Amino acid sequence: MATVVIQKRKRNGKKSYPVHYKDSVTFKSVHYKTFKKYKEAQSAAHELRALIDTGRLAEVKKPKHKVNLLTFKEVADLKLKVWQDRVTRKEIAKDTYEGHMWRVKILNRDFGSRLLCEMSQKDILDYQSRILQEFSAATSNRSLFVIKQIFKYGIEINARSDDPLECNLQACRF
Repeated sequence: MATVVIQKRKRNGKKSYPVHYKDSVTFKSVHYKTFKKYKEAQSAAHELRALIDTGRLAEVKKPKHKVNLLTFKEVADLKLKVWQDRVTRKEIAKDTYEGHMWRVKILNRDFGSRLLCEMSQKDILDYQSRILQEFSAATSNRSLFVIKQIFKYGIEINARSDDPLECNLQACRF
C-alpha cells in the first residue's frame, strides 16, 4: 500500500491542501499537487495511491510540454531567416534559398493563418495531392520537403510537440 499524505496549510487566512507521497526507491517525500479544497485533495490522493499500487507512477510524473502558439507563417518566416543565414555562410546556394522563399510564399496562402500545432497529416497530404493534380509530382514533393523543414523547425522552437509527417519521406511522396 502506497503512502500518500494530505497536509493542511493556513496562509494569509486561506487554506490549501498539498498532497505528498513517499518515493519507493529513495524513501523521500515527494510533492504531488496542491489543492484548494479538501475533497479534491482526497480524490487526488486516492487516484495517486491506485497509480502507485499498479506501478503506473511514470504517467503521473510526465512533464507538461508547453507549446508556443505560432502560426505557420510565423514559423516559416523564422525558418527563412535560418536559410538566409546559411546563404551568408555559403552553406546553401542563393538559388536554393530563393526557391524556398518562393515556395514558402505559396504555402502561406494556404496555411499561413493556421496555428502550426493544429495542422494534421491529413491537411498536408490533401494539399500535396491537390498540387499533384494541378502541377507535377516534382512540384508536389518539393512543397512537401519545405513543409517538413518548417515542421522540424517548429518542433525545435516548441511551436509543435510532434511531427505530423513522421512517415519517411519516400512513403509520402507521389
